[in-house]
Amino acid sequence: MTPATVSAREIYDTALLGSLVRFSDGAPEPPARHRRKRAAWASGNAAGRLVRRTPADHISPPSFMLHLGDFGSGGVTVVRAYNVFSTSSPLRFAILAAPRPGQAAILQDERGIVTLVHLADTAAEAEAWLKAHPHRNARIAAAGAPEPRLFTYLQDPGHGWFIAARADLAAAGMPCADFSLCSYVSGDSFALEEDCDMPAFLQRLDKRGIPHRLREHHTSGDALVRRWPCNSGIAID
Repeated sequence: MTPATVSAREIYDTALLGSLVRFSDGAPEPPARHRRKRAAWASGNAAGRLVRRTPADHISPPSFMLHLGDFGSGGVTVVRAYNVFSTSSPLRFAILAAPRPGQAAILQDERGIVTLVHLADTAAEAEAWLKAHPHRNARIAAAGAPEPRLFTYLQDPGHGWFIAARADLAAAGMPCADFSLCSYVSGDSFALEEDCDMPAFLQRLDKRGIPHRLREHHTSGDALVRRWPCNSGIAID
């Protein structure tokens, strides 16, 4: 059965860490003899393992990273190839395979962001791999176990904002009209002010049973979101 194609946002929202994900720009595959054309085609048509999600912040939209492969010689890895995709990517994606039951994931926590560094067939194999390849802030978890949704809590010396994408508001069932003029919006990103709008959104996530955690980001000067337009409460397509 051919896997269904989905958007980048759907991969970010629903794909499990460790899933094998294909991406495509829809271009036909050139013949093998056309090496340069195939190399260019492969930049927009390949597959990789989902290893990281990065939440929206005051500069960038949410994104995810695929591990495309390792390259080297003599059993020594010289280069690990990755590709990062924004949730606004126009490419089409498909989940080719999810982690199997019983597999174990080695996860590394850095500044609140979780990265899959290795996928083992069993917990015992994961322990052996981690002993042979020590990683700081690493832990072993059941592969495919859901991770809480990660959001950025941006703070400057005067105030704080909860950064969420328009799709996050939709998942919580809260239109932009539910938030005050004290929050800001830029394109697909919302900066929900910390006194009223942020608690209201977190309460709705709790009510809907959506697990979440916050990654704090501090800036010593005025946060960029202060220059965003105020939330008008009017939906923009």
